[in-house]
Amino acid sequence: MSYLRLKFTDDRLPTSSYELVNNEGVIGIVQIRHKPSHAVDVPSEMNSHLYIEILPKYRLSGYGREALKLALLEAKKLGLNELWATHMDDNTGSKKIIIANGGLLVDEMFVINLNQKMFKYSFKL
Repeated sequence: MSYLRLKFTDDRLPTSSYELVNNEGVIGIVQIRHKPSHAVDVPSEMNSHLYIEILPKYRLSGYGREALKLALLEAKKLGLNELWATHMDDNTGSKKIIIANGGLLVDEMFVINLNQKMFKYSFKL
């Protein structure tokens, strides 16, 4: 069984950061931005609320899917009605995790700076 543990909240860009924990300890991180944002090399149309990272040792074991499931519950507690998540074309793992948790494709765009397509999904909370 895994769970999220609040690590900190950052008020500069309102963000709640969590550690994904299992019986061995911290195995990943989840960040929920209270307002969507994007990296400097990503168009604003592809902004998102979410960042998830699982330690390499624990990837392909269902922890990404579990982390997103828990993140959706936390986002609802934060008062969000909708959460956006994105992935790059070459990140098939994230695509599978997003779709498995009910993400609905709302936009896709070729990002020239990154030389690949990016996809944006919506979750109604």
